[in-house]
Amino acid sequence: SSGINAEYGGSAADISPDHDSITAGYFKVNHPALSGSTDFIASRLESLALAEEFNSHHPNITVFPYSYAYHFYEQYDTIVRETAMNLTICIFATFIVSLVMLGFQFIPALVVLVTVSMVTIDMLGVM
Repeated sequence: SSGINAEYGGSAADISPDHDSITAGYFKVNHPALSGSTDFIASRLESLALAEEFNSHHPNITVFPYSYAYHFYEQYDTIVRETAMNLTICIFATFIVSLVMLGFQFIPALVVLVTVSMVTIDMLGVM
């Protein structure tokens, strides 16, 4: 016995009330032991690729991978893009506020923009 009943509670399929179709299902798959972040990220990406391939061959069925660790590493899909967008918006807002507060003088506002950008880049370098 592989212990699937204890982990998944019996049935691996949800059958419709009239017993003519399966409305939902799940199955357990195993992979080698993962030891670090690189392994977990690679495992998640490979699982997503396999699910996408399955979904492309079976358009009436939707498959998605899930593991207790995937939601921790899902943030790496968007973190770089979101960070760049947030920093761009903040630096632009700083420039606009500086421009207004300095009486619409472009050069001093640009100096503030460059200084804030350099501080931000230095902080990112330290992290």
